[in-house]
Amino acid sequence: MSEIKHGQIWREVDQRFSRHVRIVTLLDHSQKAVIHTVNPKTGEKCGPFTQAKLERFNGKRAGYELVTDA
Repeated sequence: MSEIKHGQIWREVDQRFSRHVRIVTLLDHSQKAVIHTVNPKTGEKCGPFTQAKLERFNGKRAGYELVTDA
């Protein structure tokens, strides 16, 4: 598993759609990351800020796989 860092872009592992998110910050106290959806072609923010459990950034189905390192 890759180290999760601020600025990385991850792709949701789901064959139904393609969603890319950027790590905005890590919340150590809750083991979550603040993320937002980005346009995969431009890297521009195109969604609201949300939170995701760090355990989802594992490259497996129903999780996220690393696309661009920070």
